[in-house]
Amino acid sequence: AITGSGASKISHILGVEHTSEIDALSASLEVMDPDTAHVVEIGAETQKYLSYFCDSESGQKLLEDVIPGIKCAGGTGSFLDYMHKRLRYDSLEDFIEKGNQVDDPAPISGRCAVFAESDIVHHYQKGTSRDRIVAGIHQSVARSYKNLVQKTGLPKDKVAFVGGVAMNDCMK
Repeated sequence: AITGSGASKISHILGVEHTSEIDALSASLEVMDPDTAHVVEIGAETQKYLSYFCDSESGQKLLEDVIPGIKCAGGTGSFLDYMHKRLRYDSLEDFIEKGNQVDDPAPISGRCAVFAESDIVHHYQKGTSRDRIVAGIHQSVARSYKNLVQKTGLPKDKVAFVGGVAMNDCMK
């Protein structure tokens, strides 16, 4: 099966079934790491938090809760990609590496990409270093996601971080 943005449009071309991201994540966990109880998913267009529990009678892992990200945070991966280009880094890898090396990130709003970009422009005009801005962008995204996860309390069991943004060391 295929999942993700655009999957429903190309599934018939590839001759495969289209499935929801939640079903794909749940099935993958059963195969890759059955002990995982929570999933943090951040991709180019979506973000969500999934929580599972083990049914005491059947022993089966069941989906307990799905918390979608706020609409403004939906394009997190795309926003990070856009900002690396806007701030004129040679590559996304360089953007991530520089952000990882900063100890004092610039304060950036995490409420929405529009507010974040306004803060970024303001910092840039003030002469704040690009690297501090990059670290601030990553920190604001992480803070926003932490607030999402805290709606149910911080997870106490094993957590998987998946999606394209999970490859970003600065987000880890």
